[in-house]
Amino acid sequence: MFFKKPKLLIVEDEREVCEGLAKFFRHRGYEVYETDNEEEAVGLYDTHQPEFVFLDIRLRNSSGIDALRRMRKINQEPRIIMVTAMEEENFIREARELGADDYITKPFTVKQLEQFLSQKLSLMRFKQK
Repeated sequence: MFFKKPKLLIVEDEREVCEGLAKFFRHRGYEVYETDNEEEAVGLYDTHQPEFVFLDIRLRNSSGIDALRRMRKINQEPRIIMVTAMEEENFIREARELGADDYITKPFTVKQLEQFLSQKLSLMRFKQK
């Protein structure tokens, strides 16, 4: 059975990391939107309705928690994965309460991120059967 690759939104305040991830996933056939700030992230989320969001907990002028809160008011469906530089338990707990589906800790390789995404997709497809 053929499955269309999901749309991804990458919200990462380190511009080089954001661009590198976007390029990696585009090369693999994903439709990718990217930004490094909350305002644009919420706009892209609303406009493009991605199936997955990789959302950095710490953004330059705001918090990924604030972006998560705003995104969940728009749509509860997309899987939002919080990205964090360390095990920030308070932020992670709050993010889960606000509807984050999971988190991944930096540093990670793009291959690890791809495997992480693949596992999430497999689980979603299994639940849809």
